[in-house]
Amino acid sequence: MTEDFQIDVISDVVCPWCYIGQRRLAAAISRLPEDDAARRAAVRWHPFQLNPDLPQAGISRKRYLEDKFGGSDRAAQIYARVSAAVAPR
Repeated sequence: MTEDFQIDVISDVVCPWCYIGQRRLAAAISRLPEDDAARRAAVRWHPFQLNPDLPQAGISRKRYLEDKFGGSDRAAQIYARVSAAVAPR
């Protein structure tokens, strides 16, 4: 396989938006014609830690989201967007 170009993706494995992006990238590449250069791209994944200050033992997801987004109502609004982004179209 000839690599015509490279796609570098920087992602945190626990980030829902990163996961959504990964799935959308894979779907987009799969829809390209076989002779499209993007289909022959090398995709390289690089780690990124969104919150390196989390304690090693972790904290509850609920508490983390409420602290990050300023309360349970705001966290619910943000995650409604995540749900909408993954809903079947």
